Amino acid sequence: MSAKQLTTTTTDLEQFYTEVLKDSVLQERLKAATDAENLSKLAVELGKEKGYFFTKEEVLAAMAVEVAMGGEYIEVGDSLNSDDLVARILPPPRGNGYS
Repeated sequence: MSAKQLTTTTTDLEQFYTEVLKDSVLQERLKAATDAENLSKLAVELGKEKGYFFTKEEVLAAMAVEVAMGGEYIEVGDSLNSDDLVARILPPPRGNGYS
């Protein structure tokens, strides 16, 4: 993947995250995920429905960064409650002290 593609993908992922924060229906749909692997797949599917392109691996990587920042660690296959999974889908958008 080229640097330009990675930048575009990251932007799509961030934009999708911002949309999820504003859309309670998307949040509820994501809560159907039972683990990190399912959440990442569901996020990719829902993102495509909304016109965004990013990969499952990028969602998992973003979740790992978020978890690391919070001092917790999860692995693919770990069970978490749906609220925890949705909260970990992506790190907070840029511009709030995390970037």
